[in-house]
Amino acid sequence: MARARVLIVGCGNSRLSENMFDDGFSDVTSIDYSEVVVRTMTETVTSKKPALKYVVMDARELKFPDESFDVIIDKGTLDSVLCGEETVRNSATMLAEIHRVLKPGRLTDRR
Repeated sequence: MARARVLIVGCGNSRLSENMFDDGFSDVTSIDYSEVVVRTMTETVTSKKPALKYVVMDARELKFPDESFDVIIDKGTLDSVLCGEETVRNSATMLAEIHRVLKPGRLTDRR
């Protein structure tokens, strides 16, 4: 499972990416809409763990090819989208993008 390609949507300043890396997930990409958050996380985290990637990106318009990730985690972005304007359209767009970049099928435990 640690070989899975992971996307964390709306990472904020959470340590989830670091914790997953420490647990053996070597390919973790974290995105957030906030340039300030991404800059801060890049400066503080990637100096210790350069394999982690932080990218400024809107979850409604993911800049990844189809079926790019094995696992996608959203800790709260959808909740934020549902609190904003045009919630139905924005949440549907976000979920469609997540579906597009998620690889089909299920992961199995490869221990």
